[in-house]
Formats: sequence, structure tokens, C-alpha cells
Amino acid sequence: MRSSRRGTRLTERHENPARIEAFSDGVFSVAITLLVIDIRVPSFPHEPSNAEMWLALGAIGSKLLIFAVSFVTIGFFWIGHHLIFWSIERSNRILMWLNLLFLFPIVCLPAATALVGEYPKNGTAATVYVAIVMTTALLLDLVWWYVSSNELVSATMTRESVMAQHRRLILVTLIIFGAACVAPFFPQFAIGAMLVAILYIIATTGSRMLVD
Repeated sequence: MRSSRRGTRLTERHENPARIEAFSDGVFSVAITLLVIDIRVPSFPHEPSNAEMWLALGAIGSKLLIFAVSFVTIGFFWIGHHLIFWSIERSNRILMWLNLLFLFPIVCLPAATALVGEYPKNGTAATVYVAIVMTTALLLDLVWWYVSSNELVSATMTRESVMAQHRRLILVTLIIFGAACVAPFFPQFAIGAMLVAILYIIATTGSRMLVD
């Protein structure tokens, strides 16, 4: 009897998705913090005037701008991930690996942010950046597809809700894919279009972004 109860507790711990979510939150926290590391405070040999300070800030304007874009982007995926796990009732080993795979492009984003900040008009830099964001969106949809197809979500989730959430993630992925296609030729436009797509999804769906 004691062995049976111990086995039940171990199974419940294995199926509890809380640990996966806690680990993911830590990864998101580190990634979003690393974004600011590439931004250096302007230095002067003397006390700068207001005009000199504005000029110095303008010189790092591209880094400040891509920092803000990446901050919003990581925040968008963190909220989406959180809402997915809000609807998950149990987990398994496959979900653990899929979630780890989803986190890989998240930890790559600070490096891509630094690349675009250093070379804001370079098409290759923008393509790498947008491709990483697109991969993140695609993997988040893969996580959602897996949990909804293997009865890991709450029984209260209807098929209509599951498909609606899937369509939202696919829409984001397709728009970002379009941005990736034009990134080699119009790098700044591509990153702007990607950001507009993310903001549009946030504005039009709100808390329904992944959970109806």
C-alpha cells in the first residue's frame, strides 16, 4: 500500500506542468535581461551639454530601438507560453523536450538583437533576427498542437477553441515568414512589419490570444 501511494505521488510530480513552467519563466527572465547588456552608456571626457547627450543617445538609437522591439517580442511569447500552460492539466516527457526546443530560439534572441543593433541596415542581420522570431512562433504552435492533440489540456477546452488558438499562432508565423522573405532587401521594414504583426495580435485578441 505504501509503495502504491509513493508511486502515485511520483506520477503526480511527473505529470505536474508547474516545474516546466517555472523553468521556462527563468529562461525568459534571463533572456529578456540579457537584451540590455549590449547597450552602453555614452562616455564623455567632460561634463556633456544637453545637445551632446542627445547626439550620443542618437548614435546608439538603433540599439535602443531593437532592444525595445525584442523586449516586446519576448514578452509576447512569454505571455503566450504562460497562457498555454494555464490550460494544461498534465505533462509528459515529450512535452518537456518540446518545451526545451521552444526555449532555444528564445535564448538566441539577445545575440540576434545585438547583431541588428550593431548593423541595423544589414539584410543578413535582419533575416537572422526575423527567422529566429519566426522559429519561436512556429515552435510555440507545435507545443500547442501537441498538448491539444494528446489530451493534456483541460477537458473544458472545446475543439473550436483549440483550432482558434492554432489559427492565431499560424497567422503570426505566416506574417513573420513574409517579413523574413523581404528582410534581405528591406531589413528595417521587415523588423517593423514583424513588430506590427505582434502588436496587432495583442491588440485584437488580448487575453484571448491563446485561451478563449
